[in-house]
Amino acid sequence: WNLTVLSAAPINAGNDTTICVGGTAVLAATGNPGPFTWSNNVQDGIPFSPSQTQTYVVSAPNANGCTSTDVVQVTVRPLPLISAGPDVVICEGELVNFNATGAGNDGTYIWNNGAQNGSSIFVSQNSTFTVVGTDNLGCSNTASFNVTIVPSPQVSFSPSALFGTPPLTVTFVNTSQNATVFLWNFGTGATSQTNDLSSAQVIYTSPGQYLVTLSANNGTCSSIADTTITVFPVGDPEIIVPNVFTPNGSEPNDLWQPILINVSTIDIQIFNRWGNIVRTLNQLNPTWDGTTTNGTAVTDGVYFYRYSIMGVNGARLEGHGFVTVVR
Repeated sequence: WNLTVLSAAPINAGNDTTICVGGTAVLAATGNPGPFTWSNNVQDGIPFSPSQTQTYVVSAPNANGCTSTDVVQVTVRPLPLISAGPDVVICEGELVNFNATGAGNDGTYIWNNGAQNGSSIFVSQNSTFTVVGTDNLGCSNTASFNVTIVPSPQVSFSPSALFGTPPLTVTFVNTSQNATVFLWNFGTGATSQTNDLSSAQVIYTSPGQYLVTLSANNGTCSSIADTTITVFPVGDPEIIVPNVFTPNGSEPNDLWQPILINVSTIDIQIFNRWGNIVRTLNQLNPTWDGTTTNGTAVTDGVYFYRYSIMGVNGARLEGHGFVTVVR
């Protein structure tokens, strides 16, 4: 008897291939007319998406009833873990830098704003930013973050006075917007915090320049405004005394009224020609209507006065003079 050995026609499963997770592969055998049968339910020439690295076997019979086989490996590479940073809230006008990572030193990054192709991006507006990172094996992944812009506080205030002499009382009116917490610093070491637009009042008792600041915050952003209050030293006390008046009921010269400057206390005594006191004045806005202490009108003539003044700065001023009463 004769033994006949039939040979199977060779087939080629193709080259090993590498794809990224989520990608597709196509296995197409050649050589034997087929039909080709692949392991793992793969169909010849039809794209499929394997989830892990695996070896695939292809087989095909020939006319002699013999079967040929070949193998190929599909390697599934993991996607790079791309990171661009967390969501952020920034203040209006603020510029923030973000750096994408995960694609490796040889990887590339493409941002959705179309202006940046590197790993770094600067942002200053409301938006969702997405970056596609591709590693040196060609696998890509994405990351995104949100940027929210918060309007910065508009800080402003107005003082009732910018300069003066002590004691100088200044009222500060808060006219700020977009803020919920306000911190005053009055330049004297005193501070005040409020949660509303209430005014603040300060008495400056010493000469000098005081930097007043108002800081406003809305929970995310803060701004500051300032101004300078100047308090001048108080000069020596002065008195300006009229030398004649006409207390006859016809204005405007019915009263004898000395003018006081930088005065804290005053004592004026008015005498007649016999040296008797006819009137004493000690109010800070002294006036004499030409009557005695008991309300009797004095006669026309020349009257002698003597004054003693204490200045706001502690200096004392004394003097005397004459005033003429003409009715």
